[in-house]
Amino acid sequence: MSAMLLLILGSTTLAMSQQLSIDFRQAANKARQYQPGDVRWVQSVLQQNNALYFEGMSVPQRVMFTGIRSTNGNNHTFTFSHKATKGGKHAYDYLTSYDQALASAGAIGGPTVMVNLNPCGKDMGPPKSMLSTCASIHGGNNTIEANIPDAMGTLLSHDVSQSIANYESVFGDRIIRLWGNAPITSAMVVFNGYSGNKDKTAEYTLMWTSASDAILIEMAGHLAMGPDVSSLMVTGIGYGNGLGAGSINGAPFHFKLGRLDGKSLGSQDNQIQGSAIQIPISCDITGPAETCAGTQTTYTFNNAPGGSSYFWSLSSNSSGATIVGSATGSSVVVDVGNAAGEFTLTAAVRNGAQTVQCPMTVKVNAITSSISHTPILCFGDNSTVTVSATDGTPPYKGTGTFTRAAGTHSFTIADANGCSTTETVTITEPTQLTASSVTSGITCNVNSGTVTVTATGGTPPYKGTGTFPCGTGSQVYTVTDANGCTATTAILVRAATGLAVFVNATPILCNGDKSTITVAATGGAPPYTGTGTFNRGAGTYSFTVTDANNCSGTKSITITEPSPLSIAAAGST
Repeated sequence: MSAMLLLILGSTTLAMSQQLSIDFRQAANKARQYQPGDVRWVQSVLQQNNALYFEGMSVPQRVMFTGIRSTNGNNHTFTFSHKATKGGKHAYDYLTSYDQALASAGAIGGPTVMVNLNPCGKDMGPPKSMLSTCASIHGGNNTIEANIPDAMGTLLSHDVSQSIANYESVFGDRIIRLWGNAPITSAMVVFNGYSGNKDKTAEYTLMWTSASDAILIEMAGHLAMGPDVSSLMVTGIGYGNGLGAGSINGAPFHFKLGRLDGKSLGSQDNQIQGSAIQIPISCDITGPAETCAGTQTTYTFNNAPGGSSYFWSLSSNSSGATIVGSATGSSVVVDVGNAAGEFTLTAAVRNGAQTVQCPMTVKVNAITSSISHTPILCFGDNSTVTVSATDGTPPYKGTGTFTRAAGTHSFTIADANGCSTTETVTITEPTQLTASSVTSGITCNVNSGTVTVTATGGTPPYKGTGTFPCGTGSQVYTVTDANGCTATTAILVRAATGLAVFVNATPILCNGDKSTITVAATGGAPPYTGTGTFNRGAGTYSFTVTDANNCSGTKSITITEPSPLSIAAAGST
């Protein structure tokens, strides 16, 4: 019977010795009748109204064969291809697994971009029996993984193999998984190179050994990234701005099936439009990754699409950092705290279905400083202040020894990064030590006495205070306090001489008049009391003069006056 190709709703049946049926579909995650992220398997073009993909995600491809005829040794070969470049940009750059498609969707697009990736969903066939066959073999144990080659060479002057290595450092080795209704003893994928001139197509052969007449193949096409997405925590997967699958304009690009065991599979072509692929939000936070304790710093999320929402949070916070003000804008102010340490600042950015978590670790440098000073022992002296620092980044400015008087002094210490701290010290001093003296006991006509020396201020107890004998002349006494501070007091003791009192009186010329008496003194210890001039009538008077040593002398004087004048009248006879 001649071969006949039937195309029925995208499911192909080949008339051979037994009937071969093919179901080739891809995952649409934005169908209107489904929840966002729920996968519907479609044969139509993935475009903006039925799919939401981001660069760096993978598009799951499902291939279901039933009615596979047996071959010599049960060895089978299956060829397929995907568009690798289009219009000078990368399209599908390599293959990945279903698990990696889900993991990359969560890491790049968020947890709701792709869910419920069941390869045996309702969209399968005809014939309708394919659905039950799929469920049967997918629930069984006849499965095998085939490793996908890493050596993909260079395209558009970019090392695709290096992109694969970086991708696998995050998501692990890439595999194609096969399921069957009989044991699959071996499977292998071969990369056959690129075909095409201007736009390149990656060509593959999948080989397996099995007597199974039904095979389910799970694989996915990786949508090439332009800029790296920092939420993946690795660089070098992307190829640069404007060079990823989301930048391809115009006609869609393809994932095609070729031959099974040498027989053409007809037109089996899954397509995706560039409009269904968004360039993901890339973590781009500006702000210092290292800062000084005690400061407030602004961090800004850059280049998010318009309409994005933001939420900033802190974790692993050993510096005592806090968010100042709003945590829901594109910028946030962080008080980094006063302790040395670090904190992780995370921006959760949401745009449509995509939510990315962008962490940034910030190191907080703090200078540990100390200050000490020597005590001031005596009033008016100086203290030696010592300022030192540790931690931070040497060398330091503002450390060393300094001479300061009593009072409050501030010192600023800065390290090589410009981080600074301030130390303040208050230096006190004793009150001023003062000595005073009083003489006593200087007896009249004796050249000796005592002096009493006292002290105030300084730091008691004192040496040099008390009552001491003193002679005549100028004498200095020194008082010393407990800190060795000194003060002096001086006295002058004059030699005692005999006190001589002199009294002179003017005569009274007429009876009843007054005499002017002058009292003066010499010797002793001036000044004197009791000297001066006095008016007195006739009589005897005593005048006492006292000197500074309380010695006294007395002098008496008698003042006389004429008898009264008498006038006698002579009578005539």
